[in-house]
Amino acid sequence: MANPKVIAAIGGLRNNVNSHGPDDSDQLTRLPTGEVEIIAIDTILALTKAAMAWNSTPFVAAGWDPSAEDGGIGCDKDPLGLPSLGDRECLVFLYGFALTRGVPESGGYPPMAPSLVAEYIQSVGEIDYENPWLTLSGETPGYPRASIRFGISSPEQFALVEPALAQLEADMAPLQELSRNPMRVQGDISSADDEYPVTWAIPTGEPVIRFVAADSMQDEMQGTLLLGVVMCTITLWWGFREETSARQRWQEGMRDRAAFARRVGATVAVTAGITYLMLGSSYLPFFAVLALVLSILWGTAPFFVAAVTTGPIFVVIIWLYAMVELAGYGLNMVTVAIAAMSLGVGIDYVIHLIERYREEREKGATPHISLAAVGSASGLALFGSAVSDIAGFMVINQSKMGFFSTFGLFCAAMIGLSLIASMILTPAVLGLLHRKSLVSEHS
Repeated sequence: MANPKVIAAIGGLRNNVNSHGPDDSDQLTRLPTGEVEIIAIDTILALTKAAMAWNSTPFVAAGWDPSAEDGGIGCDKDPLGLPSLGDRECLVFLYGFALTRGVPESGGYPPMAPSLVAEYIQSVGEIDYENPWLTLSGETPGYPRASIRFGISSPEQFALVEPALAQLEADMAPLQELSRNPMRVQGDISSADDEYPVTWAIPTGEPVIRFVAADSMQDEMQGTLLLGVVMCTITLWWGFREETSARQRWQEGMRDRAAFARRVGATVAVTAGITYLMLGSSYLPFFAVLALVLSILWGTAPFFVAAVTTGPIFVVIIWLYAMVELAGYGLNMVTVAIAAMSLGVGIDYVIHLIERYREEREKGATPHISLAAVGSASGLALFGSAVSDIAGFMVINQSKMGFFSTFGLFCAAMIGLSLIASMILTPAVLGLLHRKSLVSEHS
């Protein structure tokens, strides 16, 4: 940090963050002047020089000689006779002074305690109070680390934080030019030299740590959500399995091998396609083989009933993500968790409707009469249940705490979308599957 190039690079960072247009991310907090609020060691150096210009007495007591050409410490002066920030010895003196005595008040600026200065720069070796450009052992102190502080507005909106951090890293290009390796890769501090004094520079702090941790958890939860859709389909496949034995189904299939092969092949193909789209190619062989085995053990017709049951709830998840985006909330721990909850909460609605439909069909009712019975009987119960749930979650939405308010709002939306999926999408899909029967009924 005693290399003047680093101070100049921090200035370049300031210029970069303040040079963006209206279409760029604007999540970094700003001063009343409109400039991005960045507090770094260069600010402390500027305040220290201002204090010296205001009253040089404390600096003279620390060894500064205004009458000497080099200030008495081997330091170049700027045109105002103050230590130059382009000179290493000047920086060492100013750092040592601020870390031992703090920054004196000047022209309306209050003093800054040494402990506060230490938050922005770290020294190696105990600094000599009487000669702050030296350590107690008489050597030049080292200053290997410094912090640059900035603020992020709306840090809970991770969808906004990510582009802000990406833009900030791009704005740190002046620091990257002083590093041999990518700044995100921690380098050995002993490798720093006059040409490349920077070995590591990354955004950190509580909002950034929360974002990185939450972003990782979101990825895991979304991956788990997709796996949950597949596992729900398999579980429902077992629940809707045919009552005949696997041996009997095999014997019946062998009587018409072509039709049996088409049914099993269609089941395997659909399972493989869903697995590839949701989980990737790594899971495809396992679930394809599993679908082949389960088609023989449980039958192929129950698979499509299970898919019809799970499909509308998967659509609900897509709707919910779209609603989150349109409402401007972005993905965060709350919205991703609610999307995962919708799989467990919403599928109950569809299972209830599907089972009611199957009961009517087993009694010998036509598809049209079965759908009408579902709407008149189960529909009213599902509607009443959904309305009561929505009312309860909307009460939570009135909370003054943003976390609970968001949770209540999107839980209510999730229940409403699940009702729509169960009462509109599911009957529509069932109607499409039996469209020939429905057409013949009306004919």
